[in-house]
Amino acid sequence: MRTIRSESPHVPPVISTSPVASDVISMHFANVRRVLAEVQVYAVQRLVEIFREARDRGSFIYIAGNGGSSSTASHWVNDLGKATKRSGCRPLKVMCLSDNMSWFSALSNDEGYERAFSGQLENFASPGDVLTCISASGNSPNLVRAVAPYRLNELDIHDVLNVFQVTGLTADDRYFVKASPAKRGDFIEFFAEIDVLCAISTCPHGDLSVQMWGADAGDPLATCRPLGVEIWQPDAALLAGWRPPAPADYRGDHGLGRG
Repeated sequence: MRTIRSESPHVPPVISTSPVASDVISMHFANVRRVLAEVQVYAVQRLVEIFREARDRGSFIYIAGNGGSSSTASHWVNDLGKATKRSGCRPLKVMCLSDNMSWFSALSNDEGYERAFSGQLENFASPGDVLTCISASGNSPNLVRAVAPYRLNELDIHDVLNVFQVTGLTADDRYFVKASPAKRGDFIEFFAEIDVLCAISTCPHGDLSVQMWGADAGDPLATCRPLGVEIWQPDAALLAGWRPPAPADYRGDHGLGRG
């Protein structure tokens, strides 16, 4: 057994664990620190601004999630509703869409699980309200269905062409980056069969050869490379027999089953 000692002088070392359990706990804490170091502060700040704006105009904030994310959503509502009260400021109007289990289960049972959140929003939501969805997987049909009627449409469906970077997900669903193999003069050429909106952005990682976090973190500015874009009109002979693609059979449900 191993005694876990608190860094606080006011807390006696009363917890003992086996060496194996202690190693697992230490690994978990290390993973938490790693993930926290990767949190984009500006994204959190933007969320704070959205909540503050909703509070000032008297709008509601709805928070939804499944499983552990449901508990997180409920905890958020508690903290936002109670802990943020300040003298002279409006209180936040917040609601967790998974807290009312009778309604949640009735919608899931009678109309389908993907309707568990959207069915409630049909009763509550008004213009200017805010919906926050928490998802670890990003594959929750009931969260997508909740968003779809209010903002998400075919204009929000897009593809990212990541040309000069090596990024992706590992088999255990962890994000990874590798230094780009691209060299000066490398290029990609493609034929646009439909209208293309092209936006070029420089990733904060540059060419991914410099670590962004941890002990080996550095300044990636020097590894941000300029990109050039050329648009050509193809020779008419190359278009012989070519036809524009048929419009996509998009039905507004983002692949969700109708019911």
